[in-house]
Amino acid sequence: METDGRHCGSAAGLHIGIDARVLSGKLTGIGRYISELMRQLDVLMPDSQFYLYGRGPLSIPLPSSRWHVRTDRGWGAKLPGGFWSRLRLHALSRRDPLNVFWAAITLLPWRARVPVVTTIYDLNHVIVPGSMALTNRLAHSLWFGTSVRNAASRVAISQGTADRTRDIYGVVCEAVARPAAPADFVQALASGARGQPRERPYLLSVGTHEPRKNLAALIEAVGMLKLRGEIPHHDLVLVGGKGWGDKLPPHIRDLASEPWCVSTGFVSDASLVQWYAGADAFVFPSIYEGFGIPLVEARACGTRIIATDLPELREAGGGNAIYTGTSPSDIADAILRSLATPHPGRDPDALEEGWAASAEALAEQLWASASITR
Repeated sequence: METDGRHCGSAAGLHIGIDARVLSGKLTGIGRYISELMRQLDVLMPDSQFYLYGRGPLSIPLPSSRWHVRTDRGWGAKLPGGFWSRLRLHALSRRDPLNVFWAAITLLPWRARVPVVTTIYDLNHVIVPGSMALTNRLAHSLWFGTSVRNAASRVAISQGTADRTRDIYGVVCEAVARPAAPADFVQALASGARGQPRERPYLLSVGTHEPRKNLAALIEAVGMLKLRGEIPHHDLVLVGGKGWGDKLPPHIRDLASEPWCVSTGFVSDASLVQWYAGADAFVFPSIYEGFGIPLVEARACGTRIIATDLPELREAGGGNAIYTGTSPSDIADAILRSLATPHPGRDPDALEEGWAASAEALAEQLWASASITR
């Protein structure tokens, strides 16, 4: 007989289900966010049990023996990500004695048997739908609104995202749990990881190569400055792996093949600290973001920052950054203005609120939501 999760668990701890489909393979922003919070939840909730549901082997170590992995080995494992979260999580989790479910990638499981806490990262499907793969955009168009309205609790990753959710969907987020610099990055920074990655001066950008990151405009901006002879000795270094729709227009591909445009792919956190510390400026020209962990990392390293003028990026980038538009001419102008200013030095506030504070906010919502049926 199927066990009803709402009657299980003790007063001392919860049984928490988690959508873990992005914890396989190389971790990008959301995967790193979830994995960092997992480590903190393990400390904050020592009597709880956690159940991770995914489509393949996890690429991260489990925090303790209280974490249990459930892998989809059926037909559903081949579903696109958003459809898998919506349509398969119920079947995978029905045998576990859950009290509450963390929809760590926003979409609620269909026919969830227990209260669900959802994390809201951004509203790409509304604001920049063309930046999403078709299947992902379709899944969010179908189920995002239903998920945020039907969740027992909503946790946004920034106040800007919380405000947009309220304005667009008419629901209030109960908490904000901001990302912080990854633990391995902080450790590398504390260890004094230094070194100049390149002999030539360079501008740096960090992020997955996909349309929303606006790298084509950045490359064109640097090309304009090169053509005018205004930054003749600077390179442009692009750190990050290839994502969806990363193909560049022909004229931008030509610029990207110039010796001054360097693509590194993924790098380790220790190397990333060096890239930030050695850069003349860090440029984050995204069309839209729900937050911006690279801005926090750049602040921690004392790097000049240029970012798109968005509420979410102002929240991450602090008061010393130069905020600008997304066109090549806007970005080029901001680069020149930034290079004319002194280096800001390390910003201690960038690391003041770490993952522990965000995990506490999430844990509070998990407890509150589980109490609905306990």
